[in-house]
Amino acid sequence: MSETLISVIIPVYNAAPYLERCLASICAQSFECLEIICVNDGSTDDSAQILECLAAKDARIRIISQANAGQSVARNAGLNAACGKYVGFVDADDWLDRDFYQKLYQAAVDSSAEIVQCGFKAVSADKSKCREFVPGKYEGFVSCIRALGGGFVWNKLYKRDFLSACGLSFTEGLIFEDVLFAVEAIYRAGRIIIIGGSGYNYFSNPESTVNNGALAVRRQTDSLKVVRRLLDFAARESLSAEEELALKDFICAQMVLPENLSSKPEYETYLRLLGAHPLLKRKYRRALRRRIFNFFTTFGRKNGCLCF
Repeated sequence: MSETLISVIIPVYNAAPYLERCLASICAQSFECLEIICVNDGSTDDSAQILECLAAKDARIRIISQANAGQSVARNAGLNAACGKYVGFVDADDWLDRDFYQKLYQAAVDSSAEIVQCGFKAVSADKSKCREFVPGKYEGFVSCIRALGGGFVWNKLYKRDFLSACGLSFTEGLIFEDVLFAVEAIYRAGRIIIIGGSGYNYFSNPESTVNNGALAVRRQTDSLKVVRRLLDFAARESLSAEEELALKDFICAQMVLPENLSSKPEYETYLRLLGAHPLLKRKYRRALRRRIFNFFTTFGRKNGCLCF
C-alpha cells in the first residue's frame, strides 16, 4: 500500500443508518493515500457488523473497538493509532465531496501549514445551506480566531506531528470538546490557511448530541464549562487584551446558546464571565422576546385562542 499521508478518524456510536454513506464517500476520495480509523464506541446497533463488512472490502479501513466512553475518548483513541502525516476528523453521519482531502492536502503541502480549513454544507432532511469562509493565510491568534468561524474540527486537516508536539487531545466527558481543541490548536499554530469551497457535508441529525432534546440540560451545563475552560486558557497563556477580546467575541458568537439565557441569573453568570459584551446583551434580549412569545402562545392555546 502507498504511504499513508492522511489519517481519517471517525467516532462511531449507533450510526448504522449512515455508516455506508459516510465510508463510501471517504473510500471514493480522489486522494487515495489515506487510512480510515473507525472507533466503534460501544455501539449497540448494527454498526460493528457494517464496519466489519466494509473493512473486508477496503484494506484502508481499520477498526478500533472500545466500551462506550464518548466521542472525545473515541477521537483520542484514533489520534493515538494514527500513522498519517496529517489528521482529519469525520462524524459518522456526515459525508465528503470526492476531492475534499485532495484540496486540503495540496493546500497544506503548498503552504507548510499546520492547519488547513475549508467551508461546509449544512444538510438537513429538506434543505442544504452552504457556509464558506474567506480564503487566505491568517497569522496571529486574533486574525485566526476571527477567521475560524466555529469550533468545528471536521472541516480541517491537521499536521499530526504538530498535534503531538503540542500535546493536543480532546477533553473527555464534555460536549463541545472540539471547540477547546480547535481554539488551542490555532493558538499553538499561530496561523491557519483557509481555502475556498465547501467539500464537507454536515448532516443535521435530530438524534445527534447537538440536537437531541434529551441532552438539552447537559448541553447547557457543558457549554458553560467550556466557556470557563476557554477563559482559564486565556489566563494561563497570558493573552493580550486584544487577544482576550477576540476570544470573548468568539465565545459570545459560538458558545452562548439560547438555552443558556433562559433566565436572568443565567444571563448574569455570563455577564460576570464575559463582561457587558454587546452581542451577549443582544442575545439576551432575543431570548427574552422568545420567552414572552412562547408564554403567550402557550397561554392562548390552553384558553382556546391564539394570543401574541
